[in-house]
Amino acid sequence: MKKFITVVLLSAMPFAANAEWVGGVGYLNLSDSEGGVDISLNAIAASIGYRFESEGDFSFMPELRFGTGVGDDDLFGVSVEIDSILALSVRGQYDYDSGVYLFGAPAYANLDLKASAGGVSASEDDWEFGIGGGIGYMFSDRASGEFLYETYDGTDVIGVAVKVSF
Repeated sequence: MKKFITVVLLSAMPFAANAEWVGGVGYLNLSDSEGGVDISLNAIAASIGYRFESEGDFSFMPELRFGTGVGDDDLFGVSVEIDSILALSVRGQYDYDSGVYLFGAPAYANLDLKASAGGVSASEDDWEFGIGGGIGYMFSDRASGEFLYETYDGTDVIGVAVKVSF
């Protein structure tokens, strides 16, 4: 067993040598349309990830995003707003020489919603699997901007973010 653990640790060292933390902040729009009823909510989210570089121009990054709502929407006289967002994903990313990069990621996310009307409020949260992708541009060795699209069981998420490597 010791030999197995040693081999695993030694094989992971090249990845750890080419790894970096990536943090960011972004704006998200969540929209859903079902049965002729449309809802659109906005949020600000921060993210932290650890990017592992592999051979060539491909990398992967486990990432945690967390955020809160910055706007609400009215649905039949009921005010609906985002209380919190939490998402875990593992991003696969391909970097081009021009500074442009493409990424895709499966995600598992929790959305906590609050609905209120007439002084009464209720909240509900739900975990969903989703898939997403996007495009980004490296402005410098450490800073980038990106556009993101994700979908979770009919809910579309569109976002823009600024990321910094450290």
